[in-house]
Amino acid sequence: RLRHVVTDALDIALLEHGRLPIAVRELPLDDLVDDVVKEIRPDLERKGLGIAREGDRTLTISADAQHTQRILRTLLRNAVQYTERGGITVSCSIQQDCVAVTVTDTGVGIQAGQLKQLFAKPQLGALLHGRGLSLFLAKRLAKALGGELVLISSELERGSTFVVTFPRRAPKAEA
Repeated sequence: RLRHVVTDALDIALLEHGRLPIAVRELPLDDLVDDVVKEIRPDLERKGLGIAREGDRTLTISADAQHTQRILRTLLRNAVQYTERGGITVSCSIQQDCVAVTVTDTGVGIQAGQLKQLFAKPQLGALLHGRGLSLFLAKRLAKALGGELVLISSELERGSTFVVTFPRRAPKAEA
């Protein structure tokens, strides 16, 4: 766990200084989602949670595979961590010129007092405990890839819905 915290903190520093390597290419989104679902499947099974896949499974995005999976891993692991019964739904769709991945869980939801800090850069105390770092990094990675990560809704004891968007095509270089 400490290794992940240190890696995340280093990658945030690299992102903030424009030095995190990003290799954008056309990628089949379904393969990326499948790989992350396979990673979290043991946790899903241990907790007795289901996972459903919805939407278009033929979409292609322009992104960095490693960073995209890191974003998806954060969303899915958080969904598993905060869900005790029910399950998680992952839906992929086209929204304007982007591809959206929506992750919905039936978990505990997010308290109103925590919403402001949800994507905020964690303070040192929280950082040392590894809290808040993964969503902050995921949001920054999504932005670096030309997309966005947002909380769509959250209701206590009913769950949360996050959406991350990715470009459908690589942005054109400016002349």
